[in-house]
Amino acid sequence: MSLIKLTYDEFEEQFKPVENLDHDQGVYQFDAYDKNDLGFLQFMSDNHPTHIWTRIDGKDGCVYNINGWHIVNRIDYVITEVPWLDCHDYEILDYMPYQ
Repeated sequence: MSLIKLTYDEFEEQFKPVENLDHDQGVYQFDAYDKNDLGFLQFMSDNHPTHIWTRIDGKDGCVYNINGWHIVNRIDYVITEVPWLDCHDYEILDYMPYQ
């Protein structure tokens, strides 16, 4: 398995994040603690697991999107129109606090 690192712009272009219509316009995150979001996340996990990404708090203070459903260091989840490939691990730099 190979690691692919992408910028957030490359991630958006390649995988096309889905807007969370239960929240304000332009929100692409889904919260596992929100009842409506959790139902949708469970459906996606059962039926389309390669469309789920986990936003995590990195050890370096940055926020990353990684492919798959993860619990450790989870902030929330992102769903994409385009699935990730099983043969790769992905790391997308979502937020860098010191820039």
